[in-house]
Amino acid sequence: WTILGAFLFFTIFGFSSGVKFNNFVEKIPIIIRTSEQEFNEENLKQEINRLNLKFPSIVYQQCVIEGASKTGKRWNNPIFIEGNNFLGLKKSFYRPSTAISWDKDYYCSYQNWRDCLLDYSIFQAQNCKNIHTEEEYYQFLNDLGYSINSNYVTNLKKIQ
Repeated sequence: WTILGAFLFFTIFGFSSGVKFNNFVEKIPIIIRTSEQEFNEENLKQEINRLNLKFPSIVYQQCVIEGASKTGKRWNNPIFIEGNNFLGLKKSFYRPSTAISWDKDYYCSYQNWRDCLLDYSIFQAQNCKNIHTEEEYYQFLNDLGYSINSNYVTNLKKIQ
């Protein structure tokens, strides 16, 4: 009975932990880059779609707002110019990241602009599983405090 009990114990617990691990591993996406692309709005929109980000039009709106300087000029934010960070992403302490470094205010720097979007896709995968509509996503960004600007969502909705 002891041998049979031990066999059943290892069979049940050994297989169940292996199945859980295998299910987790199979869900990790693999992204293959073919070549580096120059940054422009068309390539940005294509990359947002290629990464299958949730609510691509809102992500694009965020890129425009976060990539702008304080004067409002597009793609002129020093965080973007110096660190390829047009989403205002900060260092993550709780998830994997594609950032190569960060500044004293924890704004991330990336090797290229595509890595910034890839990091945002990891952010979405971690935080947006139960968000199904654009309004829920806007509310999520507002509740998260994505921006210190209290009119952030209103400003996003103005971007076409």
